[in-house]
Amino acid sequence: MNLPYLHLLLNHVPILATFFGVCILLFGFFAKQFVLQKAGFVFFIFAALVSMAAMQTGEAAEELIENMPTVSKTVIHEHEEAAELANYCTIASGILGLLALFIPASRKPFGRVLAIGTLVIGLFSFALLARTGLEGGKIIHKEMHEPANSPDTPVEIHQEHEH
Repeated sequence: MNLPYLHLLLNHVPILATFFGVCILLFGFFAKQFVLQKAGFVFFIFAALVSMAAMQTGEAAEELIENMPTVSKTVIHEHEEAAELANYCTIASGILGLLALFIPASRKPFGRVLAIGTLVIGLFSFALLARTGLEGGKIIHKEMHEPANSPDTPVEIHQEHEH
């Protein structure tokens, strides 16, 4: 296994972890279940750690594909810029999640504000990570950023078979 392969394995994890973190934390708020809230915080911490690992392996992935004739350096740059912002936001939600683990929402008002802040930053993280994933998909999957009927898009030809 090399670093570019590891990058591809890791980069989807923070997206899913923040999504599940948001869902579990919201459910924990509505159900008033502090155990679920803590589980949501753990998802944010996990997402932050994996996001940092994905960032560290991204440069190796870029070096592997940047000179391929079918890969746009502009698209790579857009993905990289999106990833940096998403990574910072995900780290922030992880740090807030870590603090919220030790200062429960039941300790008002600071614990409650911290828990809600973690949720809000987690939502931003999810949106930014999803955008980063979309930008990353454009690097190889041209169908994600080219019009459906462009000259480069393959056209299926349906032929009727005679029996």
